[in-house]
Amino acid sequence: MSMRKLFPVGATLGPSHRIEAFLGEGAFGCVIKCFNSETNLSEAVKVATGQETVQQATAEMNILRSLSHLDADSCHIVKFNGHFLHKKDICLKFELLDQSLHEYLRDRHFQGLPLLQVRTVLHQLATALLHLQSAEVIHADLKPQNIMVVNRQDDPIQVKIIDFGFAQPTSETNSDTYVQSLPYTAPEVLLDAPFNEAIDMWTLGLIAVELAVGRPLYPAPDPYNMLKYIISTQGQIPDDVLDRGSLTEEYFQPQDNSKQRWALRKPEEVFFSEDSSVHNRYYFLRSLDDLEALMTHLSGSHPDQPHFVDLVKRMLHLDADQRIKPMEALNHPFFTAIHPETNQGVVGVNMEDLQASEQPSCSLVAASEIVPISEQMSAIPLVVLLNNDKDDISMEVSNQPDQPFIAPADSLSSEPDTSHDSIDNQQTREQLSCRNEATPEIAPSSDLESVISLTLGLHSNTREEAVLEQSNKHVSIEIAEHSDASDEDQVENGGCFWHIIRKVIDAFHYYFC
Repeated sequence: MSMRKLFPVGATLGPSHRIEAFLGEGAFGCVIKCFNSETNLSEAVKVATGQETVQQATAEMNILRSLSHLDADSCHIVKFNGHFLHKKDICLKFELLDQSLHEYLRDRHFQGLPLLQVRTVLHQLATALLHLQSAEVIHADLKPQNIMVVNRQDDPIQVKIIDFGFAQPTSETNSDTYVQSLPYTAPEVLLDAPFNEAIDMWTLGLIAVELAVGRPLYPAPDPYNMLKYIISTQGQIPDDVLDRGSLTEEYFQPQDNSKQRWALRKPEEVFFSEDSSVHNRYYFLRSLDDLEALMTHLSGSHPDQPHFVDLVKRMLHLDADQRIKPMEALNHPFFTAIHPETNQGVVGVNMEDLQASEQPSCSLVAASEIVPISEQMSAIPLVVLLNNDKDDISMEVSNQPDQPFIAPADSLSSEPDTSHDSIDNQQTREQLSCRNEATPEIAPSSDLESVISLTLGLHSNTREEAVLEQSNKHVSIEIAEHSDASDEDQVENGGCFWHIIRKVIDAFHYYFC
């Protein structure tokens, strides 16, 4: 029996919750809008069914309780209202929010947001990461579906992080448990290397790009292609990072006579992988520096674009140890510089000011202690910004049947990002979205968009070439039309699938090899 039939509208959950709307379901339970007769307020209730999901819900409650000293509004984290039992199921209660950030982008036809709005949302999310860091918690599953817009009518909009089902204490990280979703997985997680809270910053960098351009930067269907996408844009992953991964040899092969010890394997050499270098990507960037040209093409030039690109590069540093920390991010010029829209530096932050401005219940540690669906589009543009002269980056970058991407050196960078400026400063679900493991999209309720948002993907239908003339610079681009009804949700679900598959392979090697 489906979850929807198990929990019909009008039925009662526990002693005081009347079901008003069924919001969605996933592998770990369902989310229901309920009216709490004790408080006369509607809440989002996450129902964990089955022994395994009950255990996960218990772990999630422990994480949420460790965050209870934080002020949910100023820290941009969903407000947890406790739990109750319904028969043998655990029900977690959360404040009712509006719609996910993914739905917010979808309602705008995945066109991306104005840079001013990107800055507002990004600042709130970096603030949330700062507080999670102070509480020594890694969210480990950030993505637009797990970020809620409090009220879409607000200007500026306010967002909150939800879904702590995969969160871990920083002192108890476990690479054997599932963390992060494709296409937001950090390199160290893909390689099954030790990780820390820097994986959340990596994901925030990818979310930043998605906010600006409307689509994921690396929409990979499996870990191998995720690594391939990353390398094709950012350059080879450093050897010392690869050396720490237990899965490195699955995706890379050692090299004897090279300045780099590892080279990415070809698709046919990797178990359960295929070359999807063309069919899944929305935007090809030869370098993260080319993000500025893409943003200009999509929405026009903006004086803060260079600051934005620099911040993204620091968030997406391939070496987690060199990745920017939340406090450093909040003090980046993208937030602190004088902006033409407001004629002021809108969001400069330091720890003392932040502590003084927070409500007393929002506890922070000292800086020195911190280590760091409306109508959908029928056609989505695929913009290719790549140099034709591909340098050797220790992998066979997509052998594409068409080669339409030719850009002069003066318009796009000629080298992939292989290094980033290091940071010298001192290391200073919830409106729950259940994970939609192969679940059909659920229609939104009458007064609340579905909390569960299936990511949209693409199928390549037609291609045409166009030449963009911009600021006297010619950039050759490829525009591919795609259907919105596709399987990007399978990309996300594929993350969990591939994690399970690789663990099965590890177990096979352990017992039989």
